[in-house]
Amino acid sequence: MLHPVFSERIMKLRKDNNLTLEKMGEIIGLTKSSVGNIEKMRKPVSLEVVYKTAEHFNVSIDYLLGRTDNPELNK
Repeated sequence: MLHPVFSERIMKLRKDNNLTLEKMGEIIGLTKSSVGNIEKMRKPVSLEVVYKTAEHFNVSIDYLLGRTDNPELNK
């Protein structure tokens, strides 16, 4: 899936946490070039990547996909 909000939010999370493309890739199981391509909307994103991103940064999947602007998990 290609989604502009996900691309923007994954980049923001990476930068806000001072992570390199390489370190972000290690976290979500991708190469640094794959992360860069996701951020530039050149690579589709799997559900696994969305899940790993949400888990690592403790944000909701709805936030990552632009369904809400609130990153907090609803428990």
